[in-house]
Amino acid sequence: MLAWHRFASVHILLLAARFVPCTVWADDPDDFGSDRYLCPPDTQLVRDGQCRGHCGETASSTPLQGLINQCQPVHALPVTIKTAEQQNYWLNRLASFTAFPIGIVCDESTKKYKWIDGATIEYKPDSYDAELNGECRSDVWWQLTSTGGWHWTTNSGANSYNFKMCCVADIYHPELSDDDCTDFSDDKDDSVCYQISQTLENLSDAQKICKSAGSTVSSVHNDHENSYLRRLAVSRGFTTGLMLGASVGISGKSDTFGWVDGSDWDYTNFIPGFPYDGFGDCLAMSTNDAYYQWANMECSEKLPFVCARKSGSVPAASTTCPGPAVNAGDIITSPGYPTNASIPCDFFLKVETGKKVQMEILLLEANTCCDKVQIYEGTLGGNFIASETGVVTTKTYTSPTNQMRVSWQPNGGVNVRGLKVKL
Repeated sequence: MLAWHRFASVHILLLAARFVPCTVWADDPDDFGSDRYLCPPDTQLVRDGQCRGHCGETASSTPLQGLINQCQPVHALPVTIKTAEQQNYWLNRLASFTAFPIGIVCDESTKKYKWIDGATIEYKPDSYDAELNGECRSDVWWQLTSTGGWHWTTNSGANSYNFKMCCVADIYHPELSDDDCTDFSDDKDDSVCYQISQTLENLSDAQKICKSAGSTVSSVHNDHENSYLRRLAVSRGFTTGLMLGASVGISGKSDTFGWVDGSDWDYTNFIPGFPYDGFGDCLAMSTNDAYYQWANMECSEKLPFVCARKSGSVPAASTTCPGPAVNAGDIITSPGYPTNASIPCDFFLKVETGKKVQMEILLLEANTCCDKVQIYEGTLGGNFIASETGVVTTKTYTSPTNQMRVSWQPNGGVNVRGLKVKL
């Protein structure tokens, strides 16, 4: 919608547009918020929280360095093999290739070989060159061969090797920070923890999603916070706007804005002339300019948002299966989410007779080897609708009836978060 308005002596050109999100891979993992957990492009979450893939063919006289150059842009590393399962997984993917570089490097301080991620080489196959146990050399590269052995070859400045390459990356697992911002981004300059959304929602649904994580849609109290929220939004590719946690009427006055978290209304950064009558009772921040200014908007508009909570207020994860969900916007998580995904659970969703259940997967993080979620029409004995595994975000399913069963079926749920859905 394009509109031209005169407000006092100021002419304002107002443009309303649909927001189109995209995902951007940044250099600083702290810029991602919850994106730090997702697999890199062209990889799949396979087992124990490890993403594998981004495979291709290339040629280089220094294969390991060539492989590093291929993996670095997607924040991944050359293949490491630390278990028999990983050895068999990559051996089965060698196909007709005879050279498959693996991430064994020389530790110049100890003169011992190690994995490129710094881990000690503990697992070894039945067949490998004895040099692996001796003093390391930095002018060689190691490969997995089609017979399952690990063998080394000297780098050649003249000859170019054709080889298959793949990358791995472990799903990020949060540790308690000094400010206890587990699972959230830490501003480090205040006592607030932030998490950028993975979906676009209206204010009501955004607040439900934030509450499920023990937080609220973020308020803003100074220039620093305003700038930090904008940076989080841009790191996710949300460059055209960000919802703020404010609406008219919260303060008890029908024509006055207030923050949904109940904090003081002690800072504003409106575009000159705003808030503008008739443009809505909620607020958004512009994220595509240098001023990060605000405008009011309709509360039904769907935008990205940031959840915020005080540091040290990590909500305790429930380890029991929740009761039926019957209200639109209800958020349901697998038992133990996000720290323990090993507990199976069936969720039952129900709406009024004559309506259909629509369920959105906000986040599924499941090892494709072992864990899955299955979706059925009705309750027990209902028709099968779909099955999902791996990393899934913002995917919607609809039941032809007013009931749906969502069955979380982990087989270990190792190093993944589990399931989070919205009715």
